Amino acid sequence: MKTGSDVDFDRKLEQIHAARERQEAKHAKGLLTLLNGRDDLRGVHALADMVGERVLWCA
Repeated sequence: MKTGSDVDFDRKLEQIHAARERQEAKHAKGLLTLLNGRDDLRGVHALADMVGERVLWCA
């Protein structure tokens, strides 16, 4: 059986996970917007290219 502190911890952990997901989505959207507006940036940074491609495949 969970105690009150366990429930509070679980709730806080869920809030942290949700905040991280929102932050990742926000950054991915910003990166995709930047890459769509600046073709000269494609191929410059491998991680940025990978994230941009992943976002496109998930859309």
